[in-house]
Amino acid sequence: MAKVDWGLKFMYELLYPAVLGAGIVGMAMRLASDSSTTDPNFIARASLGLLFLVFFCASFMASKQGTYTPLAFWLDVVEVVLMFFGFYWLRLFSPECHDLLIEGLYVLLIALIILQILWRKAVGVPLLRRVGLRVWAIFALGLGLIYNNACLFVTPAVTGITAILIVYYAVGSASESKEQN
Repeated sequence: MAKVDWGLKFMYELLYPAVLGAGIVGMAMRLASDSSTTDPNFIARASLGLLFLVFFCASFMASKQGTYTPLAFWLDVVEVVLMFFGFYWLRLFSPECHDLLIEGLYVLLIALIILQILWRKAVGVPLLRRVGLRVWAIFALGLGLIYNNACLFVTPAVTGITAILIVYYAVGSASESKEQN
């Protein structure tokens, strides 16, 4: 497939950092706001928000792999749109305490992991490398989706485990790409 230099520059030098940066600022504002003490969903909102940030930072780190193609560009467009919706559904930019659609956020994170698998295929990176970590992350998120109302600390536990898996995956992938170069 053809290499897409303009798409790579647009995506990873403008669009992706802009939306990710807005999410980071929104998360910081939410954590520092007065509403954090009155928000009944604060723990779930904070832990899911931090997981979104970890996921998208790791995804940004992985963008240096493979050959960027038109399909990879369009998959990145979908990912950025989903990133925006995730931050919107977390209600990071609203000073009021709105209900949190926790189930939708879990489904969105599972979809994003699957989207990453498609992206790896689009850039020509082996799909099965570290597939076990993806499977465990999807499994953990699935448990969170099913049991998030069982206990106040299900979501923080699931997001913490998933974040550790994502960081482990990202660090391993970054070291593998350095070894290939």
